[in-house]
Amino acid sequence: MTKTGDALRCVRFPRLLAGIGLGLLFFMGSPQTGFSLPAFARQNNLSCVTCHSSYPRLNSFGKSFKAKGYSLVGPQATAGPWAWQNFYPIAFQGIMGYSFQKNNPKDGDFAVNAVQIFAGGPIAPNLVMYLHHHLVMDDLPGELHEAWIQWLVPRLPVELRIGQFELPLANSPGKTILTHFGYLSYTATLGENPDLLANSKRGVELTWAPVDGLRWATVYYQQEGYRAVFSRLSRSTLTSDIGVFFQYGSATLGDTMEFTDRYSRVGMDFDWLLSAFAELYGMAQYGKDTNPHGDGDPGTFWAGFLQLDLHVRPDIVLGVRGETFQNLSEEAGSSEPNLLHEAQGGVLPDHGIWLDLFAQYYLAMNAKLVLEYLRDLITPADSRGIVGVHYAF
Repeated sequence: MTKTGDALRCVRFPRLLAGIGLGLLFFMGSPQTGFSLPAFARQNNLSCVTCHSSYPRLNSFGKSFKAKGYSLVGPQATAGPWAWQNFYPIAFQGIMGYSFQKNNPKDGDFAVNAVQIFAGGPIAPNLVMYLHHHLVMDDLPGELHEAWIQWLVPRLPVELRIGQFELPLANSPGKTILTHFGYLSYTATLGENPDLLANSKRGVELTWAPVDGLRWATVYYQQEGYRAVFSRLSRSTLTSDIGVFFQYGSATLGDTMEFTDRYSRVGMDFDWLLSAFAELYGMAQYGKDTNPHGDGDPGTFWAGFLQLDLHVRPDIVLGVRGETFQNLSEEAGSSEPNLLHEAQGGVLPDHGIWLDLFAQYYLAMNAKLVLEYLRDLITPADSRGIVGVHYAF
């Protein structure tokens, strides 16, 4: 039943094995349940519209439900804690499709873009857990994406999360939202700096929510190659979530273990439900590195996107996204390849403008057909499209 608002990018198994696995998902799934992750909704006796504006987009309640490890807090919360009265549901999502490039349409490729497994729920009073593992990602063996526990401090508007998790932004930075092609704005970087907003982080997050709708989340994380502090102040209502964020960290370059590149990012992001049929969301960030190329020269960039989703019918969603990346550094050719798009044949150039158009038809509430075309306005020959299927149970 519950669907995470995460579209999935996948992992490369041998294709025969991945195909067999996805086949089992189709036969075992129950499309009538109406959720991207039906197991969680079944456990809590929820309907699809409780958490979703559309599959897999989450509304404000759905985002809160996901943030608390797919568990209810309050009068509706299920019993269980250490008694294990409710088994921890396991849910799967899969995406596969046929992609092609404009400059060589005959050289298309069928791939299993994503197979993911999810688990979550309460493990003790005011303590929840969540697991999200990529079994397959972009036709390659996957990795752990999220694994954390969260303590909801009694009688205080405070939450403490420890483990590996996504940064607290208005929309999931590491996974696509409704579209198949990833968001370049979340993977923008300079030189050898490996710290992307799209990557999940290993660290500690402290959230303070003194009044309804106001949240201040601060994260400290450290991983191989970088360490940083990220903070976001946001205000949310039933129809919107808008915030500003700041990030400061240091990164190592090449094979050295010295943190020689100090960097900062500042930006804003938002999600605004214009009506029952239209949703507008986006983000913008400005970044500065003191030494992104290891030569002592600083670098700067800015990136952002704006997307509009139209729910023209209960089973049809149309969308358009504009996105840009501008390297403001003096040196040309200094940006890194886009990690999320590399498997789809694209890189992140120094200057780019992209237009993404998509249409989705829901075969069932947890199965949809996706048609998408990503137009590169600077280099039209690099434009690409895909026809795919998303499924979950």
